Amino acid sequence: MATNVAESIVESQVLPWLRHLLKECKRLEDQQDTAWRHAYGIAQGTGFSLQNRQWPPFPTTSGSAFNSLVTGDKVRREQGKPAQPGKTADPFAGEGPEFSREGLPQGLAARERQAEQLIKGMLKQARVLDASDPCWRHAYGIAQGFGALRRTELWPPFPNTEGSRFSFLVEQEKKAKAAAPAPRRPTAAGPEAPPTLVDGGEAFRAMPTMLQGGEAGGGAGGEAFRAMPTMMDAGGEA
Repeated sequence: MATNVAESIVESQVLPWLRHLLKECKRLEDQQDTAWRHAYGIAQGTGFSLQNRQWPPFPTTSGSAFNSLVTGDKVRREQGKPAQPGKTADPFAGEGPEFSREGLPQGLAARERQAEQLIKGMLKQARVLDASDPCWRHAYGIAQGFGALRRTELWPPFPNTEGSRFSFLVEQEKKAKAAAPAPRRPTAAGPEAPPTLVDGGEAFRAMPTMLQGGEAGGGAGGEAFRAMPTMMDAGGEA
């Protein structure tokens, strides 16, 4: 359960970060929008630490603080109103208020492993390991939200700090990507093979197989896109 210290951190640091990022979002809930992914990650990392009604590991849960912020921002945009009132703060500024660690959530080893696994997964998906990549921003956000409530050398509120767990994971992923074999260049196409003729019976028997193949691959892109928020949330319980 959140203590007064944790509540103060959320009010004075986490919420200002989220307001700043939502203001920067070009399109809310767009998985390619780096500001959106960063905001979602912060809310998710905070949820790993607090795991209460306001801050669950699933940030878009109805009634959560993050969901309320997003809903309010949607209404503001639809009505053409200015940004919502409230303090904002740049999550990359590298500075913020100091807090005592006394009274912060304890016994988070299992949740720490959950956060780390999700961060690793996001870094593997990143095309480039910097702030221009949506997956990197999501990973950074998870580490930042979690670190805001941990405030240790391994999990600081600004994950790029030297010696942090996030910095270590990024370096490990850089090495893994550098060691991965380069993609093969496409070879010149050979002569086209003559078409294989099949009788009506063979074509009929092949039809179910083709349909199954279509179901397995034809709609995969759309399903993967629709499932992305679920994958992000599910990582919290993995």
